[in-house]
Amino acid sequence: MKARWSGLATRIVVTTGIVIFVEALVAAATALLIGPSLFQQHMIAAGLEDDPAALSHAEEAFRSTNTVAVAVAVACSMVIAVIVSILLARRMSGSLRDLFTAASRTSRGVFDTRVEIPNLGSEFDQVAEAFNELSDALQASRTMRKRLLADVAHELRTPIATIRAILESVEDGIKDLNADTLATLNLHLDRITRLSEDISAVSRAEDPNLELDTCVTSVDLLIEDAVRAAADKYASAQVTLISSIPDVVPRVVADRQRIGQVLGNLLDNALRHTTPGDTVKIAAHDDRAAGQVSVTVADNGDGIAAEHLPNIFDRFYRVDNARDRDHGGSGIGLSIVKALTQAHQGTVEAHSDGLGHGATITIRLPAAPAASGTDKPDPRD
Repeated sequence: MKARWSGLATRIVVTTGIVIFVEALVAAATALLIGPSLFQQHMIAAGLEDDPAALSHAEEAFRSTNTVAVAVAVACSMVIAVIVSILLARRMSGSLRDLFTAASRTSRGVFDTRVEIPNLGSEFDQVAEAFNELSDALQASRTMRKRLLADVAHELRTPIATIRAILESVEDGIKDLNADTLATLNLHLDRITRLSEDISAVSRAEDPNLELDTCVTSVDLLIEDAVRAAADKYASAQVTLISSIPDVVPRVVADRQRIGQVLGNLLDNALRHTTPGDTVKIAAHDDRAAGQVSVTVADNGDGIAAEHLPNIFDRFYRVDNARDRDHGGSGIGLSIVKALTQAHQGTVEAHSDGLGHGATITIRLPAAPAASGTDKPDPRD
């Protein structure tokens, strides 16, 4: 009973009644105290001061009529106000009740619950929209978590099964514990280690509280560092790596280590999908009109089918699972690229004309302001 009478609807009705009661008292006092005096002044101005009886009768008639009119007006306004307040209170309490029910379901893990926009004003509508957005985010997070756990289990299953099979073969005397066997074991252990490191890296990159040690730096220095770090791997794979940088390109505000990781992942990804004799080109482009600087990594290797392009930045997504697994890819490198690029307020996209026609991945970073006093300069400049 206490909850019922302390509810929002009851409070609105009671509050409205109190306001109307006070207004009625003010109206009655005004009509009784001010009205007769003003009426008497008008009667005297009309020349009726010489007939006291008529003047008194007119004042009494005015007072009676005024009292009845005020009473009827107050009563009607009170009835109308109470009806309106009850209807409004029911809508408001109904909307809040729906929100409470939805929040309770969400707290129990039912993330597909949504509430209707009540159209009771911007505040109520914003609360409903915020709740629906929260539900969408929680549902997406749960879906991503389930997929991540399934993908991790899938990625670990193959190397663990292989290691187990090799060890059982050694125990049964079918296989000798020689250099080749140890090399195979180490290969799969390296794969598990690399997977754990990649999962840790993408978790850090996707952390909304990721701290960036930014400075105003030149894109050519970032590209030179990435090319220098990848040179040996490209030489061993007999793939040509070319860099192209315009004479004048705006600087960017970036964390050199993080963007270096982005470019390194893009070059590693391109190398995995090329063969000896192929070419990979990394180039910078000045897009002053959009206030951006773009860096592209293009190869003439395997290419990507159109249906895969929207998904290649998803965690553990592989265009060809068997091929990527053999090439050592975990399917996380491009996810790290996307997360770190977005952390710099940039964008990333992929393009390919199809299988066998190579692929181009482009990251776009905001150009640094002409005179930026809030970011430290790159000491190498």
